[in-house]
Amino acid sequence: MRNKYLLGTDIGTQGTKTVLVNPDGKIISSAFSEYDVIKPKPSWAEQWPDVWVKA
Repeated sequence: MRNKYLLGTDIGTQGTKTVLVNPDGKIISSAFSEYDVIKPKPSWAEQWPDVWVKA
């Protein structure tokens, strides 16, 4: 019988977090990768989607 797991990913403003859990909700593994927010002008904020993918 194969084990079943759930993978959740949160792409946030400051970083990306991914969590692997089993069907009972027990966390098997998790990881967080931080990235910068580009601020080219006052009150502006930018991010490039390729940075999220690399995270």
